[in-house]
Amino acid sequence: MSATGTRVKDSGKSLHERTIECRENGYLLSGKKIGTGAFSKVYLGYATPNKISKNYKLANDLRSKNHNMVAIKIISINEAPPEYSKKFLHREIYALNATYRHPGVVSAVRLQTPNT
Repeated sequence: MSATGTRVKDSGKSLHERTIECRENGYLLSGKKIGTGAFSKVYLGYATPNKISKNYKLANDLRSKNHNMVAIKIISINEAPPEYSKKFLHREIYALNATYRHPGVVSAVRLQTPNT
């Protein structure tokens, strides 16, 4: 699926808590898991009309794809070793931002740290 991505760093929250946090930030988390990684889970989500109207990059990307679906990647920084967070997480974010115009690549439009 080609979608716009957003990331939420996981601090051990339940899916319900993550859903509330995503809603507060303008996204609806569907709960449908579309991918997993060693320290992350990717869920299908939707950008709200209010969020789209306030974020030019997101609006432009979704307009070209003709939908409001997004991929929400939740990275469990509590489970990942510090080396991963310091070295590889930065590289992944850089790569997504560098290739966001490709139609088959998701783009990072928002990074969210835990509300602790």
